[in-house]
Amino acid sequence: MTPATIDPPETTDPLILTGEGYGLIIGTAAETAKATLLKNSKLIVEVTDPVGDAAADTQLKALAAMRIGLEKTRASVKKPALDFGLKVDQIAKSFIAEVIAEEGRLKKARGSYAEKVLQERNRVIRELEERRQEEGRQLREEQEAAQKLEDGRIAAEQALWEADSPEEEAAAAVAMEKVKAETSELTATVRPPVNTSVVTFAPPVPRGVKMVPEYEVTDIDALYRHNAGLVTLTPRRMEILEAIARGRIGDDLPQIPGLKIKLVPQVR
Repeated sequence: MTPATIDPPETTDPLILTGEGYGLIIGTAAETAKATLLKNSKLIVEVTDPVGDAAADTQLKALAAMRIGLEKTRASVKKPALDFGLKVDQIAKSFIAEVIAEEGRLKKARGSYAEKVLQERNRVIRELEERRQEEGRQLREEQEAAQKLEDGRIAAEQALWEADSPEEEAAAAVAMEKVKAETSELTATVRPPVNTSVVTFAPPVPRGVKMVPEYEVTDIDALYRHNAGLVTLTPRRMEILEAIARGRIGDDLPQIPGLKIKLVPQVR
């Protein structure tokens, strides 16, 4: 009887790992050498004389030799894994390149539309504000005109009341009639208030799109002067050390504003 063939399970994962992974151990000889090296090193508790300093120097070289040897071995052991990692990245990048490009294209298209929506909304808000300002201007003008007419009416009534002769009484009556006519004319020409409730349609911000602030630094010095907390100043160590080396003469160190420079021991 022929055994049934079992097909491997299907998967929708884009990347599928095949084959076996890597095993990793530390060699027995290396473990022994490390133990011996650490034992000998710990025998040196402190350095108090030239003999002790020479012994510490010898031990330091042995420790460094093991460390450097391990680094070289580590690099060679890691190379196949690194090469495989690069291969994974290349395959994944090649596979998804068109998807990323299309994603970027659609995001750009939506972003362009969102910018147009924002511009339209800003236009509507600006027009509404202009309408409100115009209404305020009209209202102020009408109030000023009404107050002027009211002052004229009061003055005409006062003149009519205080008239001592028919001529003065007639003049006051003419002034009163003029005020009444101007009041009627003002009432007839008063424009209706601006209807601020009627707003030009503005499309809503597209779903999934959030308007966030963005910035462009135009003057880094001004930004730092007024808002030091918004700027990061980082000393450039290599350039500083090079400047010190250029200005150093023996044990005499250069003076650089903002730096405190001194000599310190460096154990190799």
